[in-house]
Amino acid sequence: MLLFTVILSLALFAIGCGGKKQTARNVPPAPSLARFDAKAKVLWTEVGYACWYGPNFHKKKAANGELYGQNEMTAAHRTLPLDSIVRVVNLTSHKAAVVRITDRGPFARGRIIDLSAAAAKAVDVYIPGTARVRLDVLETSHPIKHDRR
Repeated sequence: MLLFTVILSLALFAIGCGGKKQTARNVPPAPSLARFDAKAKVLWTEVGYACWYGPNFHKKKAANGELYGQNEMTAAHRTLPLDSIVRVVNLTSHKAAVVRITDRGPFARGRIIDLSAAAAKAVDVYIPGTARVRLDVLETSHPIKHDRR
């Protein structure tokens, strides 16, 4: 019995010591989204369809170098500068949320923004999967490139 306990303890210790180790990331902290209210100045607006992405990308590297977290208020956009702050308004339910652009996408035709699961829940996109939205760009570190789709 003692031998079994020792072997089991060593096996559990070996399992706990293995696996991937997180490497240090040199990514600046996310800006606070709380300072952006309904009266924030809008720099640019876009209207189209939103969708969301979550489990398959959770904890994988986003385009800005951070690990994507499906429970964070983030999104992907094809052309907006990374770390731009955007208010997303569902044009049917009128629910709104402020997100930070951390990734590139969506890559589905006819969609303008991919929301994290948390952001999709906040603006009623999670259950239907897509919704018509308005993007109000509130802050960006670089000029916005207007693409012609």
